Amino acid sequence: MKLGIGTAQFGLNYGIKNNLGKLDLKESKRIIKYAKKMGIDTIDTAVAYGNAHEVLSQIDTNDFKIISKLPHLKKKIQANSITQTFHDSLHNLNCEKIYAFMFHASEDLLSQNSSSFYKEMKIIKDEGFVNKIGVSIYNPNDLKMILNHFDIDIIQAPLNVFDTRILDMINSTNFRNKNIEVHVRSVFLQGLLLMDVEDIPEIFIKWKSHFKKWDKFNIKNDQSKIESAIGFAKNINSVDKIIVGVDSLSQLKQINSAYHSSQVINCDRSLSIDDLNLINPTNWNI
Repeated sequence: MKLGIGTAQFGLNYGIKNNLGKLDLKESKRIIKYAKKMGIDTIDTAVAYGNAHEVLSQIDTNDFKIISKLPHLKKKIQANSITQTFHDSLHNLNCEKIYAFMFHASEDLLSQNSSSFYKEMKIIKDEGFVNKIGVSIYNPNDLKMILNHFDIDIIQAPLNVFDTRILDMINSTNFRNKNIEVHVRSVFLQGLLLMDVEDIPEIFIKWKSHFKKWDKFNIKNDQSKIESAIGFAKNINSVDKIIVGVDSLSQLKQINSAYHSSQVINCDRSLSIDDLNLINPTNWNI
């Protein structure tokens, strides 16, 4: 099972297609309980996800691999504050250790203080509080520079039928030889890939023809959008986990069903697009 649960919605109003807002504790518990039943074993969270850590502390997560991320670091931050932030996270999660701890942005490992930042993270790993340390990236080009200087155990990167920038790197022999665990996010592009063309926000109208191309692709392959979107990432061998955020239990059930029913389809990158104003949500002015 490659699916993992993203918890941004546990602590924030998150996602362009999220009309329900932040999840309440009762629904969060239902989601985690169902995930466990379905064989999902990974929970992805972060300091930046509002009170998601505190919510998770009230849920039985003992059988899950928990991954958390530092907040974005400031240039003048002291390296030892990373250790403090980590132990605060453990306390808020009510955990003695977690599976992985990650930098939330590649810039944190490309700054003038990156060596001291990395050293502090390495100490956390060496002391046995985490199994793996890593980084969440937005620009795949940053990863090349990071891997030239640091030993990374795990990465998280965006990947979907529109955004395939990371594929060449994670499929390369050099990368695979490093045994780096690969987690991908944004397989639905925050829900945009699941919308009807008529319903996409006005700021995306300039790419309407591309969304129509996506529609035709799904009709041709006799699959729903959710099946094709999840199946695309599922069938890439170099992808270890697909992190999906959900705003309800019913949505997780729908995603899980699509995961199991999706067929092997060769997208051959025909749907890829390089325009960062579309594929990078941080550029959306919504």
